[in-house]
Amino acid sequence: MNNNKIAKELLEGVNLSASDLARLALETIESLGDLAQGLNRMELITLLRNTLREGVSVMKAAAHTVSLEEAAWASVNARQELRPTSRRDLRHFVRRILKVEGAATMPLRAITSAQCKKILTEAFEGSTSSFVKGRAILHSIFSFGIQQEWCDLNPVTKIEVPKVKEKPIAPLAPAEVEKLKKNSQETGVPGYAVLAESDALRRYSSD
Repeated sequence: MNNNKIAKELLEGVNLSASDLARLALETIESLGDLAQGLNRMELITLLRNTLREGVSVMKAAAHTVSLEEAAWASVNARQELRPTSRRDLRHFVRRILKVEGAATMPLRAITSAQCKKILTEAFEGSTSSFVKGRAILHSIFSFGIQQEWCDLNPVTKIEVPKVKEKPIAPLAPAEVEKLKKNSQETGVPGYAVLAESDALRRYSSD
């Protein structure tokens, strides 16, 4: 059986001709450069086969991903240990991130650092503190995605954390202190916890 007939039988049902495959093989050899130079026939076939296998692995890995929206909510659901107020705060920031046009449907594996910065800038424009917190949350989403093998890298790490200018915190008035004590006695919640919650709400509303 001659080579042409063998090739025709091997390619039966494949939408490629022998010339197509020959052209692809030559392009691959050219791309391999020095790696393919000076090899005999069997060595070259082995190199091409290994290259093909690696390429298949890369293509399969690239296809194994989810959208930013799916990854974000999966990350939120995985953090059951957070307090209800912290989870509410987390969901609020995730919604702001996903509200940016086109962000929700982006494949997690394909998102770049530049795109992440654009998302954060549009979601938290005008508030440095919100930008910093949004960056931390977006970073955690990608970290979770890496654990799930939805992506290989965390592009948020390349985004510089802007400095936040802290504002002086005004001390509580005597009447506020007494009210805090009374609420603590009535609810059984320590005063410092109530104070922390109030401070968090003030910061949240200021954004």
